[in-house]
Amino acid sequence: MSRRLLLAVVATLLVSLVALPATGVMQSPQKGGILRIAATTIQQLDPYKTAANDETNVIGLVFDPLVIIGKDGFEAKPHLAESWERPDDYTWIFHLRKGVYFQEGNAVFPKGARREVTADDVVYSINRFMNVSTAFTIGEVDEVKALDRYTVQITTPVPNPFLVDDPNRLASVGIVPKEAVEKLGEDGFAMNPIGSGPFILKSFAPDQSVVLERNPDYWLPVYLDGVEFVVIPDPTVQTMALTAGEVDVVPYIFNVDAMATLSRNPRLQMLSRGGSYRGIGFNVTTPPFDEFAVRDAISKAVDIDAAFNAVVAPHGERA
Repeated sequence: MSRRLLLAVVATLLVSLVALPATGVMQSPQKGGILRIAATTIQQLDPYKTAANDETNVIGLVFDPLVIIGKDGFEAKPHLAESWERPDDYTWIFHLRKGVYFQEGNAVFPKGARREVTADDVVYSINRFMNVSTAFTIGEVDEVKALDRYTVQITTPVPNPFLVDDPNRLASVGIVPKEAVEKLGEDGFAMNPIGSGPFILKSFAPDQSVVLERNPDYWLPVYLDGVEFVVIPDPTVQTMALTAGEVDVVPYIFNVDAMATLSRNPRLQMLSRGGSYRGIGFNVTTPPFDEFAVRDAISKAVDIDAAFNAVVAPHGERA
């Protein structure tokens, strides 16, 4: 989600919800079962080449980031990095969890390969991420280097206090194995992703379906046997599929009328607080928005409370 989607639905999936979902009525986690999730479009699964929500939701189940963002607030929680410190304003040091392995039974890592995730993988992954179009989200980075097998140091040219707590920064960088990208090629890796996450790709038909199966070697408990993403481009048809029991989750409900209708269905549960935020930004490099006075005047002229109540309330929380 981060850099990510379904943590609020099933905590063991280890992925952050990024919008308002509707789900079948939730119960305590039990072993087994397949979770079916509606999606609008899924064309590729390279974690560094997408900003699409549905693709990010799949990627969040296949790959692990250094940190994850807690479901109860924008606060970083340990993940691949079990701890970190900031010795000065420009330096972050991350200590990796030992005994985490990349997924096996694929064209790169056969069964029993036991390829451990190390600091070199983190260095490679962040440097690769910095070379794609969405790299601006992580902020400025001077250098990423491995201090030893399980320790990574990141230095920034200016203070970057949100490097771990912003869901669009380190929490959105899934760690990838260099040899997988090199062996499969950029396009091949996008169709056959290999990470260290809780679910392994079983099949992928672009803009049709994605089938994931439980990673038996994952370092945390995984309750589900698998997750299936069913591509349904029309949001109205998605909600119909949910009501009919053809899917278990519709991650994004942006239509207020649809929210009201679904919330009255006793068989469904609406999660009214996701992990996303929405805002209005200005391109401050071009007139007239390069002038603070103009931006300030627009900000004061817009009734944010009225806009929030008209579009989101009661299914959201004002920032």
